[in-house]
Amino acid sequence: MRRLICQRICDCKCRDGVRYVDRSFDDDDSTDGRSSSAQATFKVPKVPKKPIYSTRDLEDNLNKIREILSDDKHDWDQRCNALKKIRSLLVAGATSYDCFYQHLRLLDGAFKLSAKDLRSQVVREACITVA
Repeated sequence: MRRLICQRICDCKCRDGVRYVDRSFDDDDSTDGRSSSAQATFKVPKVPKKPIYSTRDLEDNLNKIREILSDDKHDWDQRCNALKKIRSLLVAGATSYDCFYQHLRLLDGAFKLSAKDLRSQVVREACITVA
């Protein structure tokens, strides 16, 4: 079920420079046996561009993010903000630094933990970030 939710959240489309998600729901498991279909669209939230001043600055930010996301004892709001910060670093051009991909591999377990979280908002942010 969680994999299906993540897949539907990650099927994003761009319109007018803004990412939207179109989801069609076919409820084959309805209680009365009928199949219903509904359209839902939501806007993928934009994140502010966080400036990266140096490689060391990027490494510090990614280490703080990994520390927060790796521990499910942190407040869920802090974990959501950490996932948003990853997206803001990507918008700022973090992929142009060689160390980014090494730290991204270290975040693999943290992403898995976030996708399995019981708080739906954390799962939503994790799916959007991974997409």
